[in-house]
Parts: sequence; C-alpha cells; structure tokens
Amino acid sequence: MNDPELFSNFFNACLVYAEEKGSPVTDPDNLCVLKDDGDQKIRIAQWNHDSKQPTTDQLKSYTALQVNNKIKAKRWQVLLRASRLPLMTLAERSSIPNPLEGMMILNTSTLLIQVFVNGAWRNISYSLL
Repeated sequence: MNDPELFSNFFNACLVYAEEKGSPVTDPDNLCVLKDDGDQKIRIAQWNHDSKQPTTDQLKSYTALQVNNKIKAKRWQVLLRASRLPLMTLAERSSIPNPLEGMMILNTSTLLIQVFVNGAWRNISYSLL
C-alpha cells in the first residue's frame, strides 16, 4: 500500500498483521492505540497483542485488496455466528428432497443467503460494507 492507502486502512492492516503473526484477535477494539500527529502518518502508540508490533513497512507490504478481503471474511464470520438461518453447503442444500416455498438458508459454499422460490434457489443481494 502507498501512504494514503495505509492511512485509510491502518487499523485494518494492523488487525490482518496480528492475525497472521499471532493468535486470533478476540477484542479488536483493544488491539492497539493509534496516534495521528496530523501529518497523515499514523503511528502505533500501544500494541496489545502477543505478536511483535509491526513496522510501517510491514503494514505497507499488504495490498488494500488483501486487507479488505480479510476484513470481509471477518464480517462473514460474525454474520455466520449471529445467523439464525440454517447453514448449508451446496451439497447439503441439493440433498433437501422437497424444499418448502420461501425456505431460506445461508449457503456456506457460495457465501450467499438463498431463498427457495418458484421451484428454484435464488440469491438474495446485499452488501457487508
């Protein structure tokens, strides 16, 4: 990432780094304390994780796409834990002998919420952002 991208994604890059280098981050709000002196160069003032504190160059080594994909994956994990929809793979969904009209599932193979309508499974559009 370049400096402006890192400035916009600094905390998320720290989260990705911590998860790659140490144990899972269970309390993201307390991962680190960041300091901005107003010069668009954020610094880590305090690091609260079992991994070694990252350098700016280590955080810059990630691309914005890598960071965004990791964060989307974490949002999916939260959604899956909070979901009351049945979680099914494509194979499990296909093995339902007679799905009821209006039945909804969270398809873990495609990461889509699906509903059975007019004899077919349809994807429900939404965004996690």
